[in-house]
Formats: sequence, C-alpha cells, structure tokens
Amino acid sequence: MDKNSNIEHILLIANDAEKIGYEIFKDRIDKNLWPIYLRTKLNKYLKKGINVIFYIAGDNQKSQSFVASAKISQTIDKDIPEYDPNKKFAQVIYYLKFENINIFEKDVKIKEHLDNLSFIKTEKKRYFGLYLQGGISKIDQKSYNYIIKNSY
Repeated sequence: MDKNSNIEHILLIANDAEKIGYEIFKDRIDKNLWPIYLRTKLNKYLKKGINVIFYIAGDNQKSQSFVASAKISQTIDKDIPEYDPNKKFAQVIYYLKFENINIFEKDVKIKEHLDNLSFIKTEKKRYFGLYLQGGISKIDQKSYNYIIKNSY
C-alpha cells in the first residue's frame, strides 16, 4: 500500500512569486480556490476531508508563519489546462476548495516552535526549509494539533 494514500494532514505553502506570499494566500482564500500544479508533489493524494494548515514562506509580510487552517471540501478538476497568474508557467491541473476556514488570531512563527514540530525530522532544525518545499508538505497529527493550539 502506498504510504501517501491515507494522508490526513498537510501544509499548503504560499511563496513569494508574482506577488508577496501572504497576498497570494489571501487571494486564494477569498476565492476559496487553491491551485494544484502538474508537478506538485502529493497531487495525486489530495482529497475531501484532509486537514490543512496554511504556511507563508518567503521574506515578506507574515513570512515563515502558519496563518490559517481549513479542511478540504472538494477538488475541482480542470478540463482545459490553465496557468496560475500568481506563478508564471505553473500549469493548474485542479483546484482545492475548503470548509471550516480559520484565519489564526495569532500567527505561529515556525522558528519559535521548531523543537515541537515532529514533522521536521532533522536534528539541525535550522534546515527546516527542506520540509517546506514543493508547495505541499505532509505533517503528522501531533504537529497539526500543536500548531492549532498555538494559534490563539
């Protein structure tokens, strides 16, 4: 059995691109459409019911912070490929829609919580960025619960 077929918790990561990462996040949440690209890791495994934490990467507003949570309510396939205006040359294969969107009262800054995030498995925690590459990262329930608990 494929180890990714029963994913329960993920991070969706907004990065600085054509706009600042947090602006990209807000735009996607306002529309309740999160694009999933052709080459995004784990794209075959995303489905209704998965719990999501949103992370802002980059160097600008709210960067290196967890800022919201939600649950995937559906996937919307694209019959005709399109490209994300926020990320040049990124071909969208489907979109995620969410329910129970919760913008955190308090951002959870990753550097202040590295020792308590068990999905970051390296001993040298300063290399945490390796666990946040590719737009989506799988996380464990313990890390998910910890982030939620520290968001208010």
